[in-house]
This record gives sequence, structure tokens and C-alpha cells, in this order.
Amino acid sequence: MKKLLIKLSIVIIIFTVPYTYFKVKAVITKNEVKDFIIETKGANQNNIEEIKPFYNFLKDEGKCIVRVNLKGQDYQFYVKENGKILEDNFY
Repeated sequence: MKKLLIKLSIVIIIFTVPYTYFKVKAVITKNEVKDFIIETKGANQNNIEEIKPFYNFLKDEGKCIVRVNLKGQDYQFYVKENGKILEDNFY
């Protein structure tokens, strides 16, 4: 019984650690992009209709991409590379 619990615990850890890592990374990147838009683009927080992080593992090797929709504008995409937030026009 004890061996079964140890094996089950290892399997749970193997699956939860990567999931938690990517969720935390997405939230951090989302907040950094939000701050970037407010500071550099001069957008008001009320003008942001939607801000959604996602991953594209097939195209961008697992980079976190953030889709932003401001009132009266089309979607804009931002990606964080080398510690800098960049606007990405390839999506």
C-alpha cells in the first residue's frame, strides 16, 4: 500500500509541476503586458476589454503570447523575449 501511495504521489507531482509553472508564467506575463500597455501606450485600465495569455507550443517553442483587446481597436498580440515586451504582428 505504501509503495502505491509513493508511486501515485510521484505521478501527481510529474503532472502538476509543469502545469503550475506554465500557469504562473502566464499570469506574470499577463500582468507585465498590462503594465506595459498602461505605461507606454497611454491606455487607461478601463479601455482594456480583454487580456488573455496563451501558449503556442507548435509555432513559438512555448512562448507565452498575450492577446489584448482595447476598446475601438483590433486585437493586438504581445510576447516577452529577453525580458522585453514586444508587439507581435504574426497572429
